Amino acid sequence: RNQLQNQDKNAVLAKNWHHWLQILAEYSCKDLYTAEAPPTLLVHGERDLVVFHEQSEQLSGILPQARLESFTGCGHAPHWHDATRLQALIKHHANI
Repeated sequence: RNQLQNQDKNAVLAKNWHHWLQILAEYSCKDLYTAEAPPTLLVHGERDLVVFHEQSEQLSGILPQARLESFTGCGHAPHWHDATRLQALIKHHANI
């Protein structure tokens, strides 16, 4: 959020970005009721600049049945980085 907020404030989309950044600044997953959340597979690229790894770690700590899988050297697109591994993780998670 901080990195996006520092972008050119005169950009065409800045108005929309700043609106959503303000919502993100006030939003917290810490208040979510997660006791009955289903088993959840979280997949994260270690070089993701959109969702930071610390955020995925926090979410996996909040969800009682979460499993966090990290993709080394990957950005925000694990499905492009290693589609075979991602498919295998999803199949295993879904018991397929």
